[in-house]
Amino acid sequence: MENLSKTDGTPKAVYSAVLATQEKEYAGYGDKSGPNLYFINKLLKWYPDGKVLHIIRDPRAILTSQHRRLMLVLDNRAGSSKLITGLKKLFYSPIIVLYILTYWGYAIKIDNRLMKSHPQNYQRVQFETLITEPEETTKSICGFLSIPWDRKMVEPPKRDSSFIDPADVQKSVDRGTGMDRESAERWRNYIQPWMKLVLRLYGSLAYPQALERFGYLDVR
Repeated sequence: MENLSKTDGTPKAVYSAVLATQEKEYAGYGDKSGPNLYFINKLLKWYPDGKVLHIIRDPRAILTSQHRRLMLVLDNRAGSSKLITGLKKLFYSPIIVLYILTYWGYAIKIDNRLMKSHPQNYQRVQFETLITEPEETTKSICGFLSIPWDRKMVEPPKRDSSFIDPADVQKSVDRGTGMDRESAERWRNYIQPWMKLVLRLYGSLAYPQALERFGYLDVR
């Protein structure tokens, strides 16, 4: 609040004040808010030396994770009968899948544009490569950001998976450190056949080249 009181109230000033509340020991500020992806042009206009890291992940993993998370929320919501919960699942399922696929395609368009328009400010990071080749990928990121690499970067605390049922009391157990290699493939145990079909049909119309380029067309 003290930082905000010193601003002139403009969006850039307010945002800069929020960023400035981060740890002072670092050489730069960061913000991983997802919606920032849709305001890259404005952010780079505000901060011409800013760096953009864009994580691209298999859309099947994203839609499976988000669909399961929503279904678990509905299952654990008190006060709803099984019939109402079932109807909500039937209604929300196609909506969440189409929503994820639409915005994944939009993110790919942004990636294509920024790779050409801001090559010095923008770097794409494929999630699966980060997980399977953590040292090489984090070193590349550090080079892009002009910061020193530290081995701790490949030994982060393992976070709870969105596939864990929130009712599971074991979810808070210490899961150790390091890249969770299972996270790159865990979705395969949960994706439903109709989701694969929707992705292939939608993807073949909206972004077939992107799916092939990133290797997201296998049928396993």
